[in-house]
Order: sequence, then structure tokens, then C-alpha cells
Amino acid sequence: MRHCWWDTTTTLVAAPSDGGFAAPAPYEPVERWRDWRADLAIWGGTPASDESFILLEASPRTAGERASRPSDLWVSLPGPGGWNAPVPLAGGVNT
Repeated sequence: MRHCWWDTTTTLVAAPSDGGFAAPAPYEPVERWRDWRADLAIWGGTPASDESFILLEASPRTAGERASRPSDLWVSLPGPGGWNAPVPLAGGVNT
């Protein structure tokens, strides 16, 4: 069996523009967390429609590991200095 791995993933957004959409661009509030912690892989994220929070898909990792582990949902909220550090979503949602 052959395994395929993504070398990179980028969360993109396309803003409304003149009856259509602008070219997709990296969504910085998600991309900023990609290399945040060596023990956590951030796979991507989704902003709330009103941008009041960002949901991130994250899974634990160890150095040199390429295989994915089960993902959990993390949330980042806006703060006075920008987006706050993500925390695991509570309420029994995650593993």
C-alpha cells in the first residue's frame, strides 16, 4: 500500500469583491499557530462568520513523526493584543 503525505496545508480565505471574490490568500490568524508548539500539529482552522473565534484542528505529535494522530478542536479568541493562544474545546467534544 502506498501512503501519500501532504507536505503543507494552508488555510485560505477569499474576501468578497465586486460581486465575486478576491483571490484566495493565507488566513493569518490560523497560519500564525502552525509552528506554535513542537508537540502539537495545527492542521487548519475555520473562522466564525463574525470572526469572534477561530476553530483549529490540532493533534499531538512527536519530533520526526509524520503519521497523523486523532485530531481535536481548539479555539482561539480575540484579545486586546490580537488572537489569544488556542485552548482545547471543552465540554467533552475532544478525545
